[in-house]
Amino acid sequence: MKNNSTHQMNVATRIIECLFARDIKRVNEIADSLIERNNEIKGTKYDGFILGNSTYWHSQSHNLPNVKRTRTTIAFELTKESQQFQDEQGHLGNHIRRIYQTITQLIEGTSTDKEIVDALPNCLHQFLDSNFREHIHTPRMKEEAWTLKGEESKRQYRQYQKILPVIHSYVAMSMM
Repeated sequence: MKNNSTHQMNVATRIIECLFARDIKRVNEIADSLIERNNEIKGTKYDGFILGNSTYWHSQSHNLPNVKRTRTTIAFELTKESQQFQDEQGHLGNHIRRIYQTITQLIEGTSTDKEIVDALPNCLHQFLDSNFREHIHTPRMKEEAWTLKGEESKRQYRQYQKILPVIHSYVAMSMM
């Protein structure tokens, strides 16, 4: 197998990108709408806005080569809506971080693609790339989350059990 830690990181990143693609797109669309409405209210043309200690950019602003991106504060009229957006974005970011951490813990210590498949819950198999297909369709050699079953991983296994329903809900939403 390729460089193990890099391969594992790539697997975890791909799963996260696929699992959260719809939610990230939705949050980006909300930010884009806020930016466009902020510009309308202020009579300006900025690429983003500042809210608290964070800057939010229009999803298309990174596609403009050699253009300096500009930002401004959010218009007072959009304060409530922008706070709701920031809360939702923070909630999503928290779930992304927690699930990414869980996936990396699950596949840490694996040495083959089959071990990676076996360590992951079945619901995440659909997000693996085609190189894993043969392993998905063969019976498990080890139980799900086998990498967290050792004495030194009890805490991680409890955390996995707590986040698993959240993973299931994002998988269900990604299929809608």
